[in-house]
Amino acid sequence: MMRVPLEYGDEKLLVNLPDDAYVLGPRQADPSSAMPNPTKTIAGALENPLGSGRIADLVKPGSKILIAFPDKVKGGKFHRRLSTPIILNELKHAGVPPTDVTLMCVNGLHRKNPKEEIADYLGQEVVDKFSPSRLVCHDAEDPEQMVHVGTSELGDPVDTEKLVLESDLVILLGHALPNHYGGFSGGYKGLVTGTGSWKSIGAHHSPNTITNPDLLPVSPHSTMRKQFNAQGKTIENSARGPIFCLDAVLDLNNEIVGEFAGSIEEVQKASWPLSKKIHTVVLPHKFNIIVVGLPRTFHYGPGMGTNPILMLNALGGLTARLYPCLRENSVLIVASICDGWFNDEYFPAYREVYEAYGKCNSPAELVNYQEKIATNHEYVQKYRFHYAYHPFHAFSMMYYGEVAFRHTSRIYVVGAKEPGIARAIGLTPVKDFSSALQEAKQTAGEPQILALPSYFAQMPPLFECKEP
Repeated sequence: MMRVPLEYGDEKLLVNLPDDAYVLGPRQADPSSAMPNPTKTIAGALENPLGSGRIADLVKPGSKILIAFPDKVKGGKFHRRLSTPIILNELKHAGVPPTDVTLMCVNGLHRKNPKEEIADYLGQEVVDKFSPSRLVCHDAEDPEQMVHVGTSELGDPVDTEKLVLESDLVILLGHALPNHYGGFSGGYKGLVTGTGSWKSIGAHHSPNTITNPDLLPVSPHSTMRKQFNAQGKTIENSARGPIFCLDAVLDLNNEIVGEFAGSIEEVQKASWPLSKKIHTVVLPHKFNIIVVGLPRTFHYGPGMGTNPILMLNALGGLTARLYPCLRENSVLIVASICDGWFNDEYFPAYREVYEAYGKCNSPAELVNYQEKIATNHEYVQKYRFHYAYHPFHAFSMMYYGEVAFRHTSRIYVVGAKEPGIARAIGLTPVKDFSSALQEAKQTAGEPQILALPSYFAQMPPLFECKEP
């Protein structure tokens, strides 16, 4: 037997695994892949854009510019910190001063980022240059700023920010990283989810799209990605000026390994292959017992590993990424303190959505409660003015949990301090790890065990399997 540490709230839980278990520990970045001079790399991409003129060719004195950057959740802060001053300098040399530039955090339905958080990834010097009216966060509920553009070619509603439509140039910053929502982040996904309304985002963060068979294996060829692209092109066709994209491919240390600038469509085509190459893990064979731990804080913030809806969303994402490597009747064994902490400050609507789920047979049935809760005045005000997540966000997270239920036969939770909470969302609480492993063997058959310590503490990869 071997002892393996799993994330467990703020601590580690040591579990005993048989010696033939496959343990994929913390991954290490290849230092040779990082660009030795990232500033030069960014400047080079801006100097040689794909499918677009250079920034200097797209503006003139008097042009109004919007620089749209992703929120704290998206990580990669050093790319934004390095690229924003370079872009501002390019604009200045083209005759556009900072007074004609607006910076917008395109946080979508995530919580707005306070200025101190923005300073952490843009740099205090950049933040200090911009007045409150020119350093703003997207507000999906602001009737003065949100514009209904129409419908995409796929029939989805398209809503976006007035500033996106009325600027002479939009410069969209992002990161082309593996993402189980549509294959990769950045590109059109960054635009439509970052500047959309809950209804336009809800068109693809929906049960119909998430349960579509083409969602898996994770790739940029799914219906979800097609919806992102179609909404994004509708926005482009309605905008006064062009949308210029600057996406980085980052390694595990958030170092730049590739930089791509130009039209969104061309940047997507160029950046995705490198991102897939850097972030794909090839496993030797398929597995039917997956062992993982949930830290208290990751990705969406404090409480993701204890808020039951976010727990389920995390497991849905894990299942989606592992899909090519899962045998039939696969089970998950998850270490989680599951102590009932929802973090109501960040996620005020989640408790009500959790209670509504108790009246449903599946996550998809939550659509019956979606309109009422997503438009709740108290929750919307907390999103707009108190740095909370939008109420629809809880639904979008819960819908993706369906992936975990559909593609595993059982999900065991070990170490839950409030096991009833795990049970209420369809998970199976078990008193200790050895009991969970014994039950998993009965459910899954002859065990092929994959353990993933530190999986949620790092940038999660895509998975492929040598075994067909």
